[in-house]
Amino acid sequence: MKTLSALTYNKRKRLQKRQRLAKVLVFLSAWCLIIILAVSQGSIARGENQSLQTVVVSGGDTLWTLAQEHAPADQDLRSYIARIRELNHLSHPVIYPGQILELP
Repeated sequence: MKTLSALTYNKRKRLQKRQRLAKVLVFLSAWCLIIILAVSQGSIARGENQSLQTVVVSGGDTLWTLAQEHAPADQDLRSYIARIRELNHLSHPVIYPGQILELP
């Protein structure tokens, strides 16, 4: 049979364990949130979270004409074309009718 002091001591120990567990969980949650925010901010800065537009190449289209039609007004067309080639893994600037391209 346990005494009252032993029961009180055990209850206090269980409470301390729960408090430590809660502190650890809060710390880990905060740490995960910081990491997620840092990673998402980095991808936004690199432009990875921008939505991509899919186009089907028509006869007579070139990367230059597609860039003129779809590039933001303040962006250099050469860098936009380089981004198109990178996104679509194009080793050369020639595109063909019916080809599907993703545009940033």
